Amino acid sequence: MMIPTTRFGMVRVDPQRILTFPSGLPGFARLHRFALLWADAREIFWWMQAIEDPEIAFLVSDPALWVPDYEVAIDAAAQRVLGLADREDAAVLALVSRQADRLTANLHSPVVINPAAGRAIQWLPAESPWSLQHELVRFAEPALAGVR
Repeated sequence: MMIPTTRFGMVRVDPQRILTFPSGLPGFARLHRFALLWADAREIFWWMQAIEDPEIAFLVSDPALWVPDYEVAIDAAAQRVLGLADREDAAVLALVSRQADRLTANLHSPVVINPAAGRAIQWLPAESPWSLQHELVRFAEPALAGVR
């Protein structure tokens, strides 16, 4: 399948790398289908590219790469929406953003995926021990900071 993107031009996507969000994403309810595109050769970061809108893409990463004890406890209703027979079969991605001099991940509200069905949701728990802006990487200040 070929999809248009503003960042990468036309991209060929393996149909197994397409996620369907039955209710869309919070704040992007009109977008239901996203393609996972590699952002780096080591597969640490991925782009979650909206298929319905070539301008929308989110950087994501597997939170277990950054926080080994990271766990998500989805409820039975979310499990049904995803079509998961067992919660252990879920895959999890965290939305990553740049905050000034650092990259942060939203560990509070991860993307939970049923890889076998290609269905996904952004899990929004009422309470979570995890941060909305968990620091992943802090950038070193450029050697010429402030020089114009």
